[in-house]
Amino acid sequence: MNRILRSSKAIRINNDDLLGTDLRFPLQVNNRGDLALISGLPNLRQAIIDIIEDHKGEVLFHEKMGVGIAEKLHRPCTDQTAQALAFLIKEQILKYEARVKSIDISGVAKPATSSDEQNTILLTVTYTDITYHHEDNFTYPLVLEAI
Repeated sequence: MNRILRSSKAIRINNDDLLGTDLRFPLQVNNRGDLALISGLPNLRQAIIDIIEDHKGEVLFHEKMGVGIAEKLHRPCTDQTAQALAFLIKEQILKYEARVKSIDISGVAKPATSSDEQNTILLTVTYTDITYHHEDNFTYPLVLEAI
């Protein structure tokens, strides 16, 4: 908790408030029957994933926000494609997610070696938030359609 003095009164602020609260996706219901919420660092991770998955024009008042990763499913499974996607995602997150202090995204192509496997690009997202200066990461698997 941080304390802010205002008019000689101390106000307590929860750091999770600084990273915000939003609806949890996919939509869920909590034990009281209300829509489930997500706050703090998990909310930031969800927001980054939303930027990756949202299509341009899908977010009201931010018509240029979003990578639209589903539109990229018909690209070849190469390291060049992985690097291009990583660059595009990083550019979008730095532009539209002010809670991210720093971010690094790497992409690796995993072409199918048999008919049982799928062409996959693994995007590893490592980021630091501006509130806690906490570094977190996750891997976003993108399964490509056969072309």
